Amino acid sequence: MDLRILEIASHTENNKIIEDFTHKSKHKNPLCGDEMEISLIVKNDVIKDMGYQCKSCVYCQASVSLLSRKIKNQKIEEIMRFITIAER
Repeated sequence: MDLRILEIASHTENNKIIEDFTHKSKHKNPLCGDEMEISLIVKNDVIKDMGYQCKSCVYCQASVSLLSRKIKNQKIEEIMRFITIAER
């Protein structure tokens, strides 16, 4: 396993419960059983905060940790543009 994955997964500052969320999603992967819950605070179309909890492998933990650090204080429009580009 690449140690960089472990390093990214170890950034857990956003692994938290947000009580006053404006958006929340919880899903379980039927193939592997990983569970992920993400909560957001969105104000004026900007993601002000993100919290996550997961019961998952280190790869999912690294992914959500990276996501949480990249989308905070970003406009929804910018995130959607990135998703559109990534889907191509």
